[in-house]
Amino acid sequence: MDKTFRYLNLMKCGNFGFSLPRGSLINYMRIRMGHLNETIGENGSSFPLVSIMAAMRCNLKCSFCICGNFPGNWKDYEMTVPIMSHILTLNAVKKSLMIVFTGGEPTLNKNLPELMHMTRKEKHLIGMISNGTLLENGLPEELASAGLCDAQISIYENTKERLSKTFPKISNLFSINASYVLLKSKLYDSQKNNFKDLIEMIKMCQETGCSSIKINLYQSQDIHNSQNPNNTELIFLNDPVYVQFIEQCKLHLRNINFTGYLCKASILTSRFTVFFPSPYTPIQPAMIEENPERHCRLPWTLGTFNAQGNYGFCCGTSIEPEINNVFTHGEKIINSDKACRIRKCLIDPKEPLAPECAKCVYLSGSYISDL
Repeated sequence: MDKTFRYLNLMKCGNFGFSLPRGSLINYMRIRMGHLNETIGENGSSFPLVSIMAAMRCNLKCSFCICGNFPGNWKDYEMTVPIMSHILTLNAVKKSLMIVFTGGEPTLNKNLPELMHMTRKEKHLIGMISNGTLLENGLPEELASAGLCDAQISIYENTKERLSKTFPKISNLFSINASYVLLKSKLYDSQKNNFKDLIEMIKMCQETGCSSIKINLYQSQDIHNSQNPNNTELIFLNDPVYVQFIEQCKLHLRNINFTGYLCKASILTSRFTVFFPSPYTPIQPAMIEENPERHCRLPWTLGTFNAQGNYGFCCGTSIEPEINNVFTHGEKIINSDKACRIRKCLIDPKEPLAPECAKCVYLSGSYISDL
């Protein structure tokens, strides 16, 4: 389903607003309409979407994962009921529409069903980002009973076959929206067989009950470092092989809705949807002086918290525990000098562009930053 229908499905789970936090829809609409402030929480606003890092460990080891290696003291980063209860009382969270449990791999946390249940009791919608490999032995039913209504399942080359057997068993319990990280090396290798393997993966998602699949292009927070070996995996604007891949999908996949890059606007539909993001467009120092468009809304739409109480501002800024802890410093850290400076530069194009934004793939807007 396209983004609009995905939202409608979520609203149905929230009884069309009647079982959501008071004022959450107004809060969301104000942000959508551009009523943005430098602060969150202090002016009565909340993050529409809150990401909870239920665990910092994972049962997979993906080289491109933003979480990297999990800490040796990983037990200290397992979300608990008391800590979750504290987070739910924050002003910046009270009016949030949706709480998404992520990680690491959230299903490794044995408290996850209880965490979801207590969050749903506070009237928030429940989502999850997972690799899906542990959704077995009754856990999916338990999570659905606790309130889970939307799961984004990440597909990897070594999990495709396993998930093809899991999806049919759980797709009737909650909505599944798949995602797949596309590396440039994989794209070019797949071109050799006319993208047959990638197209078959999309068909698998459609046939096993998924609502959509989002093709995530590899991203790097260290984009300007030529010594970073992973930067060779970036897919840049107008990459001819990426264009060819999209065209082959349109040619060989029927009764599917395509949105995003190189896709014509279509009528709203509940059909299975494939989303293609725009490739990376590097912003060089000269382009900053030309005042590029600033459409990113992540600093208003998403707040991230881990089990230590550390707040993550956005994808382009690292969590600094000694500075960004809501338990130690209170909610003022959500509106730190850095946070306000970044929000201000995104609101007012006359302000100097923050260096954190200059290297960010979301500056011009994207699926995640335009919730």
